[in-house]
Amino acid sequence: MTRARRIFRILEKTTQDRLLNILDKVAAETGIGVSGETGLDVLPNSDWSEYEQSNDVILIGSKILKGPEAEANYTLLHELAHSVSLNHDKAFYQALDRLLHAAKKLNIPISKGKGYR
Repeated sequence: MTRARRIFRILEKTTQDRLLNILDKVAAETGIGVSGETGLDVLPNSDWSEYEQSNDVILIGSKILKGPEAEANYTLLHELAHSVSLNHDKAFYQALDRLLHAAKKLNIPISKGKGYR
C-alpha cells in the first residue's frame, strides 16, 4: 500500500468517525437514528450513497467523503431520513426537515451540493 493510500485511509476513518458523531447527535436531538451494528459503512471508490433497510445502516461513497464536509453531512442526513421513509414522500421530507433543523441547532455545517435538487 502506498503512503498516499495509507494517509487517505486514515483520513477516511477520521471522516467516518466524524459522521458517526453527527449521527449520534442528531439521533439524540430528533429520535431518528440507525441501529445497525456499524450505523455507517463506506463504499470504496463510489460517489453513491444509500440507506440499507435490511441492516439499518447508511452506506456512503468514499468519493463523497473526499468532497466538502458540508455536502457529506447533508448526504448523511438525507440517507438517515430514508430510515423513516424509503421513498421521497411527505414523511421523508418531514424527517429530513427535522434532521436539518437539528443540524442547524447543533452548528453542523450543511450544504446540498450539486447532486441534489
